[in-house]
Amino acid sequence: MLFRKSLAERVVESPWTTVAYGVLAGALATIAMEPVTEFLYADEDDQHKKREEELRKQYSPLATLAARLIELVGAEPTEERKQRLATVLHWAYGMGWGVLYAALRRRLPVLRKGLGLPFGVLFALIGDEVMTQVLGLTAPPKAWPIDAHVRGLVGHITYAATAEGAFRVLEKATALAPNRGKLRFRPSLGY
Repeated sequence: MLFRKSLAERVVESPWTTVAYGVLAGALATIAMEPVTEFLYADEDDQHKKREEELRKQYSPLATLAARLIELVGAEPTEERKQRLATVLHWAYGMGWGVLYAALRRRLPVLRKGLGLPFGVLFALIGDEVMTQVLGLTAPPKAWPIDAHVRGLVGHITYAATAEGAFRVLEKATALAPNRGKLRFRPSLGY
């Protein structure tokens, strides 16, 4: 039957809700990731920091991508333009992964285990190790100190845990049980 589900159930299950939840969870997770990675960086070995800073001067993934995109539209990639676009790309990337996770976590419940641990590991491997290489945005993984890889992994696990926590709160707030598609209560319309 076409209208078997209530309006509330259809709204909660709609792709637009998935996108909205993903954007929100991705933004919160991006915010949560920064202090964790900064904390880990502060305690890294000084030699490793120096090597990493030298590599970053040559390979700043977001600044490199921003410069390419600016040149693609025929504009001059000034430092100010690169920095502004790099910030937009940073947030778009974080929110985009949030939307991807929102879409995948119901279809692949294993990604939700351990507050999103499997997704966090995949995000670190695909995002940090594979995509940046395929796009030619960073030096090869072996060029970076192990501290950078560990920090990236922990940061992405933090991202996933925060995103998963946000999804769980949003699901509770909308009273939708994962993978059941049924509302647990009917909201009152009383005033």
